[in-house]
Amino acid sequence: MGNELKAGSQKNTSLYASSMAQAMEDAFLREWPAVMGQDAPNVTKDLKLIFVAIAQGVIKHLEENKDAFILEEINNGGVITTTRMQEITARQGDFS
Repeated sequence: MGNELKAGSQKNTSLYASSMAQAMEDAFLREWPAVMGQDAPNVTKDLKLIFVAIAQGVIKHLEENKDAFILEEINNGGVITTTRMQEITARQGDFS
């Protein structure tokens, strides 16, 4: 696990590996057969663009709303780190 959020990019393919967009692509390909009942489609440039755009939007939103999170580090004589997310309430209909 890294210590930064990496959205991914189509312009710079080295930024795609181990990115959120790559994780989305992997999940898409893994879930497709179970949901659609057939082999997953080939990942096209257009499909990668969707993954990159969504990942960039999610990370931008998280960065712009850092105050919605409380990060707490606890060290009791060892290396024990706990990260908590403060309650985030969503208005009805936000996740439809």
